[in-house]
Amino acid sequence: MRYGLLAAAFAACCVVATIAALNHDRPEALATSSPRDRDAGPSEAAVKADAPPPESDEPPEGDEPPEGDEPPSIYTIGIPPEEISRKLFILPMGRTSLTREERIRLGEEPGYKFVRYGPKGSPYYNMGFMIGPYPAWSFEVVVKLDGPPDPKLQKLAEEAKREILRAEPSNPARRHAFPKWRTVQPNAETPGVPLVHTGWSVMIERIEPIRGGWRARVGVRPQARTEDYLRVMVVNVYYEVYTFKDGVLDLEAQFPDPDPDYNAEEGLSGIIL
Repeated sequence: MRYGLLAAAFAACCVVATIAALNHDRPEALATSSPRDRDAGPSEAAVKADAPPPESDEPPEGDEPPEGDEPPSIYTIGIPPEEISRKLFILPMGRTSLTREERIRLGEEPGYKFVRYGPKGSPYYNMGFMIGPYPAWSFEVVVKLDGPPDPKLQKLAEEAKREILRAEPSNPARRHAFPKWRTVQPNAETPGVPLVHTGWSVMIERIEPIRGGWRARVGVRPQARTEDYLRVMVVNVYYEVYTFKDGVLDLEAQFPDPDPDYNAEEGLSGIIL
């Protein structure tokens, strides 16, 4: 009988020692759990803590976006395939526009980006819009002659367009005519929007043939964007008259915007697109 009691006591000590060893790294378990708690299995909080994080279509903050499928061809017409980014940009459901931070991120990301309206598997995954790379600098020339159509003058204007594009004439006086790179302040309470100068748009409005070449009057408007990559269509213009004679392009005359309401010191008048 005595030996039986000793054996039972020894077995009980072994069980206690085993439990203590198993809970060596979890002293709080011994202090707070009861036999009924242990029999009930892990708590709901413990299950949630051990569960893997839910999958998300949005990349973690600061991480590179994952790669996605090719954009639908209807959105990529005329875009060289090698310039299309395969990075996956998805707008949160219920939102169809970009935030300021998103516009800056996409504006600085190289290549053409397809922004999808929904995550993969949703009916909106293949719907969205393309965002192209914003050029650091651009010089554009278009022809829009005053007066009735004249095929001979139109042909001469196209020739002038090629020459002006090739020369890309700079003019310090033109640059100084736009001293404030911000939009005009609409009222006393609303400040103007800061702008970034990104180039010039030249419109050939008048042209005439001269001996050995042509003379053209052009309207030059600044190209600009906001700091978060919204394009701005500037209304203000600076006029220049060029002659092209015997292969040489010269600036013959220039004059500022004739609009009496335009005050260069107040900023630029334009439409943010």
